[in-house]
Amino acid sequence: MEIVEPGEYAVEKSSYEADQFGKRPTLRASIAWLLASKTPAHAAWAHPRLNPNYKRETRNYFDIGTAAHTLLFQKGAPLKIIEADNYKTKLAKAARAEVYAMGATPLLPHEWEQVQAMVKAARQQMQALVDAGTIPAMPFQKQDCERALFWDEGMARCRASLDGFDTQGDIVSEYKTTGQTANPQEFQWQMRRLGYPFRLAFYRRGLQALK
Repeated sequence: MEIVEPGEYAVEKSSYEADQFGKRPTLRASIAWLLASKTPAHAAWAHPRLNPNYKRETRNYFDIGTAAHTLLFQKGAPLKIIEADNYKTKLAKAARAEVYAMGATPLLPHEWEQVQAMVKAARQQMQALVDAGTIPAMPFQKQDCERALFWDEGMARCRASLDGFDTQGDIVSEYKTTGQTANPQEFQWQMRRLGYPFRLAFYRRGLQALK
């Protein structure tokens, strides 16, 4: 899929991750954060179009987070349950590799239970915010989830995939998971290390450019 004009598009997640939108590489928030916090070499190494040896990192807790997003948003790559206790056996490892090759997300049975509990808790917390009047409506409606924005900054084509935003573009909603502690006092430091405030500013810049 080639993106010629700036705008908002519905794109496949696999295409988004691989940056398959035209002849020139695009700049996303995570790459911009590496440019700002580390070096151009780090950014190039993490970019699927600039690193000829690029291979997307896979870990169990990444899969759990991806699956939680898929279940909460009701869209995304298929989820496949691997009937095993862990990935220590050759059979389980081969099954996981096969699921990855299909473009799906592998989960062990106990991980699937964890994902369902995570999404249930998220929905309960969001409903509590709506009931308290903190937010106007439940975020992450299916039609508003993971829409891709494309805009230009000088000669650079930028892109952003927002978890959710309202039709006016005034509220950006992001669903974050962690394989570490969710204690607010600890998580705030992880947010800074991963550049979440920077990424939010990047998203808002894209929304502003497309108004």
